Amino acid sequence: MPKVDVAKIIQELVVPELHDIKSSVQELRTRFDSEIKRLDEKIDSGLRRLDEKIDSGLRRVDEKIELVRNELKAEISGLKKDIDSLRNELDAFKNEFRAEIKRLDEKIDIAIQIRERLAALESKVASLIK
Repeated sequence: MPKVDVAKIIQELVVPELHDIKSSVQELRTRFDSEIKRLDEKIDSGLRRLDEKIDSGLRRVDEKIELVRNELKAEISGLKKDIDSLRNELDAFKNEFRAEIKRLDEKIDIAIQIRERLAALESKVASLIK
């Protein structure tokens, strides 16, 4: 049987295949790195667009909040004026009511005095008739 040189066979058959595999792996690595870079750029671009949309949306929300705030301030100012007007009307009514009560008190006092005088006169008349 002839002597087989295993090292020579490996050198001739396996080593070229290993070089091809190594070259293919390097090519895949290069393509993979390139694809990762492309995806990173795409993600970054998408994130920038998303940030711009968020910023734009936040600006619109801030503007709307400011509009509502101004409307509320105007409405509150109007309500304060209405409350002040009602307070003044209520104060005027209280003053009129107090004046009316005082006038009625005076009339009641006069009526009581008249009643007392009338009772005194009735008493005198009753004593004169007896």
